[in-house]
Parts: sequence; C-alpha cells; structure tokens
Amino acid sequence: MLNKIISLLIERIIKNFRQFFKFCVVGTIGAIIDIGGLWVLVELGGLYYLLAAAFSFIAAVINNYFLNKHWTFNDLSSRNFKQFFSFTLVSLAGLIINLGVMYFFVEQIKFDYLLSKAIASLVVLSWNFLMNKYIIFKKT
Repeated sequence: MLNKIISLLIERIIKNFRQFFKFCVVGTIGAIIDIGGLWVLVELGGLYYLLAAAFSFIAAVINNYFLNKHWTFNDLSSRNFKQFFSFTLVSLAGLIINLGVMYFFVEQIKFDYLLSKAIASLVVLSWNFLMNKYIIFKKT
C-alpha cells in the first residue's frame, strides 16, 4: 500500500515537472520573441521602450497560447475563443506586472531595459504557470 502511494506520488511529480519544463521551453521561445521584438522596435523602430514592450509582449502571448494549448497542456477542448480570452487576461495581468517591474528597474535602479525585461520575465513565470495549469488549461 505504501509503495503504491509513493509510486503514484513520484509519477505525479514527474508529470508536473515535465509539464513545467515544457512551459519553460514555451516561455523561452516567447521570451525570444518578446525580447527580440522589443529590441527591434526600440533600436530599429525608435519606439518608446514601454510601448515597444507592450507590442512585443502581445506577439509572444499569441505564440505562447497555441504552444501551451497543444504541446504543454495537451488541451483538446474546443473552447478556443473563451480559453484564448482567459489566457489573454492572465497574460495582461502578467504584462502589468512585467511593465511595473521593468519600469522600476529602468527608472529607479537605472538598469538597462533589456536586463530589466529579463528580470521582469522571471518574476512573471510563476504567476503564468499556475494560472495556466489550474485555470486556463485545467482538465475538466
């Protein structure tokens, strides 16, 4: 009996770790889109860094939704519009956190905007994973 409980616990930990790892891979791809887009919009497009961060974040959100839905959480549901809307709301909350952290580090601490973006992305990681796992792509 104890062996079965331990086995189930280990199985669940491994499953959650795999899912978190996939989420991190998707997040890394999204971060490349986000930070790369930010750099392009600021350095080549001449946009204000916070406006550019919002645009690059939106591109990353669209990418991340589809990768997380189909690969990370293997969600086969057909509630795409409602789910994408909820995913976008969670992501917008993450954006607000992200921009706040960026603003603090750039304006108050005087860090480079790209370093600030990297720090902000790490801060938002836990928020996004938990909301996606337990709310957006929750198995019904």
